Order: sequence, then C-alpha cells, then structure tokens
Amino acid sequence: MGTRHGSGGERSPRRANGALVRLVTAHLLVVITEWASVIAVLVYAFERSGAGATGLASLALLAPQVVGAPLAAALAGLLPPRRLRAAGLAVQVAGFAAAAWLASVDAPVGAVVAATVVSLVALGTLRPTGAVLLPAAVRTTAELTRGNLWMSQAEGISALAGPLVAAGLLALGGPSGALAGCTALVAIALALSLAGGRGGGPSTTFHEASWRPGPVLAGAMETLRTRPRTIAILAVVAARSAVVGFLDVALVVLAFDELGLGASAPGLLGALVGTGALVSAGVAALLVRRGRLAPWLAIGLALSATLCLLLAMATTLPVAIAVLPVLGLLAALLYGLGTILLQRSADPRVLGSLFALVELVGGAGLLAGSGTAQVLIAIDGVTLALVGLAVVLLVVLVLVGRPVWRADADADVPVVEMTVLHELTMFATLPPLELESVARVAEPVTVAKGEVVIHQGEIGDRFYAVVDGSFDITMDGDHIRVARRGSCFGEVALLASVPRTATVTALEHGRLLAIDRTPFLVAVTGRDAALAAAWSLVQEMPVASRLPGDPVITADGDERD
Repeated sequence: MGTRHGSGGERSPRRANGALVRLVTAHLLVVITEWASVIAVLVYAFERSGAGATGLASLALLAPQVVGAPLAAALAGLLPPRRLRAAGLAVQVAGFAAAAWLASVDAPVGAVVAATVVSLVALGTLRPTGAVLLPAAVRTTAELTRGNLWMSQAEGISALAGPLVAAGLLALGGPSGALAGCTALVAIALALSLAGGRGGGPSTTFHEASWRPGPVLAGAMETLRTRPRTIAILAVVAARSAVVGFLDVALVVLAFDELGLGASAPGLLGALVGTGALVSAGVAALLVRRGRLAPWLAIGLALSATLCLLLAMATTLPVAIAVLPVLGLLAALLYGLGTILLQRSADPRVLGSLFALVELVGGAGLLAGSGTAQVLIAIDGVTLALVGLAVVLLVVLVLVGRPVWRADADADVPVVEMTVLHELTMFATLPPLELESVARVAEPVTVAKGEVVIHQGEIGDRFYAVVDGSFDITMDGDHIRVARRGSCFGEVALLASVPRTATVTALEHGRLLAIDRTPFLVAVTGRDAALAAAWSLVQEMPVASRLPGDPVITADGDERD
C-alpha cells in the first residue's frame, strides 16, 4: 500500500460503546444485589430466630466466595466466558427467586439461607468472566482503563446503594420483597448480558473457534510463576478483603459497646465506609493519569494501618466519622488498582483463571478478617482488634512492599491488542509470549467513513484485524462480505505473495490493528496450526481458485514445500 493510515491517537468521531455500557451496567446491578440479598436474609433470620441465627447465617453467607471461586475456575476451563457468565446469572435468578418464595411462606431460616447461598456461589462467576469480557468489549487501551475505572466505581456504588436498596425493598415488602427485588435486578443483568450480537460493535466474547478449554487455575499459576510480582498484588487484595471482613464485625461492636449509639448506628457507620468507597473511582482516575499505580498499593496499606491505630487510640464518634470514609476509600482503591494491575499483567486467555484466584484469595481474606475481629474482640474489645488489624497490615506491607512498589514493571501487557488477535483463529493457538510479541508490533489505525483501506491490485504490505466498525470487501466491483470485530483482511496477498485481491472500504468510522508483512508471516508460518488456520481462511474465499496451489510462504517471501 502506498499510504499509511493515522494512528490511534488521532482525533476522530467516537461512538458510544454499547457492549461496554451493558457489561458495566450488568456488573453494577449484580453487585448491588450481593449487598442487598445478604441484608435481606440477615433481617429474615433475626425476625424468625433472633441474634444467634443471624450470626450463623452471616457465616454461611461469607462462605460462597471461597467455594464459588474454585468452582468458577473449573467452569472457566469448560465453558466460554460469555456462556459461563449467562449461566451464572441464570442460576442467581433461580436462587434468589427460590429464596423470595421461601421467605414469603415463612420457611425455616436454613432453607432461605441455602437458596441464597446457591445464588452467591453462582455470583463467583461474575468477576472472573468480567475480567475476560472487558478487554473483548473495548476498542482501545484507553477504553480498557476507562472500563476498569467504571467497574471499580460500580463496586464503590454498590457498597452504598446495596444497603439503601435493601432498606427500601425491606420497607416495601419485607425480606421476601427484598429478595424478589434482587431476582428482578439480576434478571435485568442477564438480559443485558445476552443483548447485542457479534455484528453490533465490539464482541463481548471470544469467538468459539478461538476459545480453548484449560486446566483449573493453570493459567493463574503460570502467571504467578512468570510474573512473581503478581503474588504481591494478590497479597494486597487479600489484606483489603481482611479489612472489609473485619469491619463487618467490628462496626457493630464499635457502635454499641464503644460509642453507645442506637440500633441504626451499625448501618450508619457502614454507610460512612460505603461513602468512601463511592468516591474511590474518582481518586483512581486521577492516579491512573499519573502513570504508576503500584506504589499506591503500598501507600494504601500503610495509611490503612495508620488509620486503624488512630481509631484504636481515640475511639470517639468524631474520629470514627473522620476515619471510616477514608478506610472505605483505601479499601476500594486497593482492590480497584490491584485488579487493574493484574489485568495489565496477564495474557487475556488466562484472565478468567487469574480472577477466579483473586476471588478465592479475597474470600479467604474476608473470613480471616471476620475471624480475627471476633477473636480479638472477645479477648479485649474492639480497641485490641483495631491494633491487631493494623499489625497485620504492617506485616503484609513489610513482606510484599518492595515487589508491590515495582509491580508496574510487569503491568505492560498489550491486553486489548492480544484480545483482538486472539479472536482470530490463525492467532488463537499461539503461545502467550508469541501472541504478545505480535500484539506489541501491531499499530493502531483509525479509519474515517468512506475511506479505502486496501485497493485491489496494489502490492500488499500489511495485515489488518478489525477492532471496531464495519468494512465492505469487494472483488472486481462485486460485494463479498462485511468485516467486523473478530474478522480480518489483507492476509491473502501476504500468504500467497500476490497483489491485493480485493478492495476494502470503511462503512463507518472504525479502528484496526495493522501488522506489517514480516512480523505477520513470522507469527503465522512459525506454527503449523496457525498456518493451517490462516490458509483455510484463504481457501474459503472466492479468490481461492485464482491462487497458485497451496503455497506456504516464509517471512522472506519464499515458498516452502
């Protein structure tokens, strides 16, 4: 080709990404129900059987995260991510609906808890599949960062909106009405997850041909082995979860025993923590613009420990009002920035496995934090418990502070580019390092509506993968097909060493990834499976009959037998 197109940095019209909006909205609805359903069940347990049953129900409702994470990892090795996500949401709808019906007929507390636990176990598929689908739904690295921030903001909003939704639904219809509301919210999330087709913008799933089953958590283990700093990030995520689990218990004791407040005080103190979490996405957006994220994980651990010590030394209402929102903010930041770094550190094909491990580690942290709080409070009250939590956070900081501080060095994987290329059958079988090397040389290209990307008859020097938009492919003036996300063009001239066989015109503003001839042929001809997939794609085209035999072209342009 004689003309190079503009890079991804050019100013151009930007269409709303419906796939990304649906993904984030569905996530928000589900995490709101995560909070609201737990509150509804605890209220039902208290009304039916008193405080003792409430405590047992609380422990039962904490367990699903630990159980659901390995289950999600196992299923991630068997089902494509979009299908697994839909199945998980469908199970949640069924579980919450059963819990709502059981509560409406005054069933035993254990039955309502069991139905809710089923839903919460299925909820374990939400974040691992979201980590895989997010890179598949975005069009640029900047959009991936924006999507991560939106996901983080959804988590923060849910910490405040979940209890408020629960309160409203409980006032209107009691526990059964609240659980019915949770059923409706998850049903909407399921509808959003199923909406949109492969033709309507960025795909929200890998193509079936590019998806391959894998061993449970194998991808996560490989990432931890090759990028050991991710272990330190996981430790920070676990510490953050310990803070959340600790506060679930400690706020009740703090409100009644230390501050002498009324029955609504634990909820109000929890709302302070939720308020901090709500504003965390805005703070995260500012930090992302500064470039390095990892140091803020270490800083967040240190500040959290300091605030716990401050509240232990001065356990008064004004100090609690000042400290709890900041603790909520820091906890949300530790999770949000940690997951962004993890997503930037791993091959997109192992993100489901890696984030299932994140859920497992987070669940273990919740149980550890809750258990630590209960033991230390029993020994000497909430003051000792706060000091104990501070010590735990400082120990974690000492053990992982140095690798955490340097974790940005591992967080430079071209996730969006790898995701786009992995959707193509010719690249789907490439090992992680080879796929990453191809993704690193891919150049973002923006194309205006009506622009001709390829002219039939000219010399071919680049291969194109579609990131966004639609492109009309014509041969001798006849329409052949429309290429959208998950499609490619330009490979025939490179593989068969012939002039361009078709003309490609943008039907709308779009984005492409362009790979020059040499790195494309090195990647495709270096693996028999990749070459076979690429050549089979060529043979399916109308131009196949005009090509010379079944040539195998090397990176130098020479034919091989």
